[in-house]
Amino acid sequence: MLRSDTSDNAVFAFSYLTGSNGVDNSVRRSKGAYVSTSNKRYKTEPAQTSAWLRIVKKMETVEFYHKANEADEWTLQATEEVFFPNNSYRVGLAVTSHYSSHRAEGTFEDFVVEEYLFPTSAPSISTAPTPWQPNVDIGEPQRDGEAYYGESCECDVVKGSGREIWGSSDSFFFVNDQFASSSIESVEMQIQKFDNWRLNSRGGLMMRSTNDDDSSFVFVGGAGRDQGVVLLSRPNSGAPAEHHKMVYVNNKNSMWVKLVKNGTDITAYHKELEGDGWIELGTASMEMETSIQVGKAVTAGSDDTWALETMETRNYNVTLV
Repeated sequence: MLRSDTSDNAVFAFSYLTGSNGVDNSVRRSKGAYVSTSNKRYKTEPAQTSAWLRIVKKMETVEFYHKANEADEWTLQATEEVFFPNNSYRVGLAVTSHYSSHRAEGTFEDFVVEEYLFPTSAPSISTAPTPWQPNVDIGEPQRDGEAYYGESCECDVVKGSGREIWGSSDSFFFVNDQFASSSIESVEMQIQKFDNWRLNSRGGLMMRSTNDDDSSFVFVGGAGRDQGVVLLSRPNSGAPAEHHKMVYVNNKNSMWVKLVKNGTDITAYHKELEGDGWIELGTASMEMETSIQVGKAVTAGSDDTWALETMETRNYNVTLV
């Protein structure tokens, strides 16, 4: 098992041999979320009572392998994407009986942990700085973004295409205002709905230095497939984005989010309902010039030609010093 921490609702990736249903694997992608399986169970007849298991982590991609005997070749069983907070996790052996009245016993041999030197992406080439634009597609997404008032939902609607907000360059739609960096205190918003099935889609608030696709930023908002609220950042231009924390909220990705700026440090908060108290998600730093762009960001999280995801928002408010 790879596990973010020892809490009972932590993010994890788990490969395991069951009592009677063969080899399986499961993940919890955000703290407090429901566990999901790959539905690619491997079972012999009769069901095997021993197996070799292997987990390989390549950045956010986790690969699950199995084999019956030591001399056999590894078989790839499933691949999942799991974002561990700050890319930090525990590695070890786990056993559960599934019944509170019974204690299970597992016997393990040849447990090995090795570093996998997975190559990083080539550095992206920054484009020349661009003038401020209130509605802008950053990183050349497949489709133009949209922003308008929705009569049916009585809310502000933002639709964004784009590959993702991740790696060393981004692709998304950004509805924003430009301020002097020293004048911003906070920005908050109610995400009325960001409910879709795309795993890497994101919709929420962003503070960003420029329109360059590799610009520094801090983002807090909903993660697709109802994974919950997520905090992402890129500390400086061209650096890989960092995943700080993700927490399950509800099955509609409905929530309130807020960013509070203190110098170059930006603290993210969330809550489920308007009357709830704010819950701190974490603090991230970003380089910034004399101006900063603040607003709503949406990416479809897919390079599909027709990918376009919708975020419904209310109560957007920027507080100045």
